[in-house]
Amino acid sequence: MTAVSTESFINAELDFGLDMLRQVPANAQTVVSPLSVILALAMVQAGARGRTRAQINEAISNGADNVDIENFYSKLSQDVLNATNDVQTRIANAFYMDKRYTIEKQYEATIRKKYSAKVEALDFETPKATAQIIDKFISDTTKGKIKNMVDGKMVMDVFSLIVNAIYFKAKWLRDFNKDLTKKATFHCSENKIKEIEFMNEYQENRLYTENDDLQVLTLPYKDTTYALSILLPKKRFALAEIRNKITGSTLRELLRQVKMEFVTISIPKMKIETEFELKKALISMGITEMFTDNADFTGITKRPPLKVSDAAHGALIEFFALGLTATHLNMDTRALSRPNLESASMQVSEMNFGLNMLRQSPATESMVVSPVSVIFALAMVQLGARGRTKMQINRVIADGATDNTIVSFYSDLFKNISDSRGPQARIANGFFMNKTFPIKGDYSSVIAKKYGASIKAYDFRQSAKTARLIDNFVSKKTDGKIKNFITKSAVEDAVALIINAIYFKAKWYHEFNKRSTTKAVFYHSAANEEKMKFMKEFAKNRLYAENEVVQVLSLPYKD
Repeated sequence: MTAVSTESFINAELDFGLDMLRQVPANAQTVVSPLSVILALAMVQAGARGRTRAQINEAISNGADNVDIENFYSKLSQDVLNATNDVQTRIANAFYMDKRYTIEKQYEATIRKKYSAKVEALDFETPKATAQIIDKFISDTTKGKIKNMVDGKMVMDVFSLIVNAIYFKAKWLRDFNKDLTKKATFHCSENKIKEIEFMNEYQENRLYTENDDLQVLTLPYKDTTYALSILLPKKRFALAEIRNKITGSTLRELLRQVKMEFVTISIPKMKIETEFELKKALISMGITEMFTDNADFTGITKRPPLKVSDAAHGALIEFFALGLTATHLNMDTRALSRPNLESASMQVSEMNFGLNMLRQSPATESMVVSPVSVIFALAMVQLGARGRTKMQINRVIADGATDNTIVSFYSDLFKNISDSRGPQARIANGFFMNKTFPIKGDYSSVIAKKYGASIKAYDFRQSAKTARLIDNFVSKKTDGKIKNFITKSAVEDAVALIINAIYFKAKWYHEFNKRSTTKAVFYHSAANEEKMKFMKEFAKNRLYAENEVVQVLSLPYKD
């Protein structure tokens, strides 16, 4: 399949989802899963012919050909059902018809293989028993999460029924802190509010973007090929207005633009389970033929003529601090704050500092520097500096922010890095001076508390001994990974030394396949090249962006 046709399919999916959303009252709490409905329609499409098939093709693929539809959606179905890293997806997809119909064996085999779906002929003259069989299939497939979706009334006086239900469970890539869950007001509509629990985060780095109408927050799951994107209208209760003008391509462009920002967020902790009048919605979306006497399902059964009597869709969503049980959805939440400008400014200052450090090294050298650990060292010094000395440090590391902002921001950042649950960051931050200088006790305790730093007075006349003491400090702080950092000559004729070293170790969230490691040419400079080992991946889903000058690849760690 070409990249162009894949793009077309993705836009068709998004347009289909937005069309479904438009069928729901704007002030209603409704859960729908466009993806699972599309997979149900793809299952039906495989046995449809003529105008019936053409209408389905137009709705789910913008009119792609039958082979491309089957290839794309069968692969998507398998990808969804075979997710890893604590993502579970259970889709109950089935086409039931009265026992008078003889099902084509080729069709039955195709939908089972391609979409993990089933087609079955049941005795619709015993509606209660038939409803129980169908409901048990849904309950078993969704692990008991969706029950009582089909009853005897739904089966009575019909000859066929499409059922579609989805159960999705996943753990966040980064859990919410349960201790920060608090009750607050949730606005169900302009005239209805209620107190519910909200999961909260304060000034955390999250994937975020916005345009004139919407704020968008993306929360990845542990399997980072999946994410929940929450769309929040900037104007309260403006969902009806926005959903009428937003398109799939607009939404996709917004999702592409998300980037790490410091945001404060509140997400309702709740459980919503709804059933959706799928037949009515599909007819409104232009899929009409399959519900009429003109329906052509001769790929499913040759006789008697078959049409779809009804279509049922059920879904459940449950937000909780350690993960999400849900369908894919569009959701109008009410409490996402704008990024804090002060913290955003500090983040920009960090980046500028790092780029300025990079400019100090020759462009032809392979160089490793850690701007953030150097900033921690300067922040440690800044606490004891005064006057012009302090002003210069403030300007370089924080673009002239206030002392309180600098201490609050960088001490919190240091704590977050040091307390990381996955990656190991060991930072040796020290201020060493000649013993002729008396150290203020309050300064020593503050830098230890805020930055895990140490300040010591040694006899610099004994340069070899002092160098060993400092080197032992660095080695111990970095788990023995950084040694022989300070030499005797560095201490001689010095009166004070700022020491900063960092050891960082982490595991990739998605590990590279060792078997794909091969040797290739690495260019140190235009005149200097070397053969070395390269880790390789081919056509993988990764966080990527580019402009006219650079390409950017982000590789998440397990934290």
